[in-house]
Amino acid sequence: MSIQTNIMKVLRVKSSTSTGSTSAGFSRVKNASGKLIDGLYVNHVKDFDYLLFDFSTKKIDTKFSQKYNAFESKIDINPDTSNNAIHIRIPSNVRSRLAQFYDDLCANYDSKNTDDSVGEIIEEWAFLFDIVRNKKLSREEEVGLIGELLTLSQLYNNGHSKAIDHWFGPAGELHDFKKTGEWILEVKTSVSPNPVVKVGYIDQLEPQSLPFHLILVKLNRDKKAGKSLPEVIAEIEALLKSKKEKDRLWLLLNGMGYNDEDSHKYTQKYGLVEIERYKIDSTTITLCPANIKSAAKYKSAMWFLTASEYPMVACDPAFWKNPV
Repeated sequence: MSIQTNIMKVLRVKSSTSTGSTSAGFSRVKNASGKLIDGLYVNHVKDFDYLLFDFSTKKIDTKFSQKYNAFESKIDINPDTSNNAIHIRIPSNVRSRLAQFYDDLCANYDSKNTDDSVGEIIEEWAFLFDIVRNKKLSREEEVGLIGELLTLSQLYNNGHSKAIDHWFGPAGELHDFKKTGEWILEVKTSVSPNPVVKVGYIDQLEPQSLPFHLILVKLNRDKKAGKSLPEVIAEIEALLKSKKEKDRLWLLLNGMGYNDEDSHKYTQKYGLVEIERYKIDSTTITLCPANIKSAAKYKSAMWFLTASEYPMVACDPAFWKNPV
């Protein structure tokens, strides 16, 4: 995935500081050169991302309408500039699956030709909107989701009664689990004997102000004793005590692209081999912006970490009780 703007980073920050009002708190987006994109404003409120594109010449229509499955739009005033703007509203739980669309839309928006430039990009991506909520997960997505669910299970079984509230991976956040003010976990999952961890965002393993661990979930394909994705989901749901928790579980699952009516499509069974961890701090040797020479120039980056080359240690009950 080639990222041309900082839109995803901006929205992750907005998600953690949302005020609950769409009339204030908009932020700007920068292009690959670090320059603010003229006429573009974004916000996150509750369960939605808002993208506003100034200088529309269309007639004001303040009611959101839905032409595509994944998002709604309207023509209204931008409260930050008083300009006529195209307002696009997208459920934030599909953000991670639409990341390339978000980026393409922001990078190729032309403030001198707002309506055509935005419309053309949307039409180019129209095929994705019709399947984003109902396509079967890829095998990589399926394995990754199982790893996050098994991590969630470990947290619940070791005293974290509201662990579902700390799970943000399917919502497109930079890290999969975060307990405010206490700890951060980034989960990677593999079925390879010597896993190679793929890091899609160059700053994903940047040391944080909170205790931060890379969690590596090792699986194998096991037709006899293993469990399928629907079976793992059922076990998680059984751990949840309230309707609110269960609603959040399904909000996240649906946003990621898993629907209960498609459970029969997921027949592969996986066994848990082990779960290991690697602490990320100022002494950690990983590829991240802090370790890249300032003279280096790049637009985006993806890198790979071979597990056997790092001092991974097993996650024991003491760690799960207090993952710091």
